[in-house]
Amino acid sequence: MGVFKPCGLITLLTDFGAKDAYVPSMKGIILGIHPRAQLVDISHELQRGDVRRASFLWSSVHSCFPSGTIHVGVVDPGVGTLRRLLAVLYKDHVYLGPDNGIMTHLLAEETFEEAYEIRPSKLSLTEISDTFHGRDILAPVAAKICKGTALSHVGTPAQSLRKLKLPQAKFRGKTEIEGAIEYIDHFGNAVSNIHTKTLLSLWPQEEWKNLSIQVARRKLHGILASYSSVNTGTPLALIGSVSLLEIAVRDGHGAQKLSLKIGTPIRITHTPPWTKK
Repeated sequence: MGVFKPCGLITLLTDFGAKDAYVPSMKGIILGIHPRAQLVDISHELQRGDVRRASFLWSSVHSCFPSGTIHVGVVDPGVGTLRRLLAVLYKDHVYLGPDNGIMTHLLAEETFEEAYEIRPSKLSLTEISDTFHGRDILAPVAAKICKGTALSHVGTPAQSLRKLKLPQAKFRGKTEIEGAIEYIDHFGNAVSNIHTKTLLSLWPQEEWKNLSIQVARRKLHGILASYSSVNTGTPLALIGSVSLLEIAVRDGHGAQKLSLKIGTPIRITHTPPWTKK
């Protein structure tokens, strides 16, 4: 059983937007319990109920925060139902959220150290609405853990977590990889589920310039170093900041221009030199 040492940071990821009182209500509850907590907003602009995108964002920022960070995720279409709320210890970070797949990307290849189903009664949380568990349960639990409450005191052990069914990058022989668009960012860059480790398992990096990337009736030549490798308005493939293959358009919205969406297939091929005629 791991020992979690909070560093004082609590992050918030929600689909609440910035126009209403939901986010400041959560912050007020946290600071009322632990005034010295540092709060960091990951995002509050997710599309309502977009658990898949929330899951991707959590996995993308995990390594950017120091050990001892507590992450609160409230993208919760099932609020008020019998779905569980969880506290999960993973690589010296604690994640709090509904058991609806929000931790899928984070735990895609690894498992957690500890997980607990949150029991509000164990923390004397009694004034709980049916529609705002982020404020009434997750926020105070985050604050209490940040002040030193042990994970084992927030609930009962959980053995498994729900995971979303996501497409995985696949090998087709030794000359082809098939994947799909997994995320589209604010700039219109379409991030795939093809990791650099997957590419390197077939081809050394010096061969990436010779790859053919087929996506949405477009064929791109080579994986390039940066957006500046092409002229303005030109599509390209490159490795983004989270080590995943991206499809972009320099100074443009790649997803719109190329008609890309979540789930759009990508096929990468390479004909070895010894097979060329």
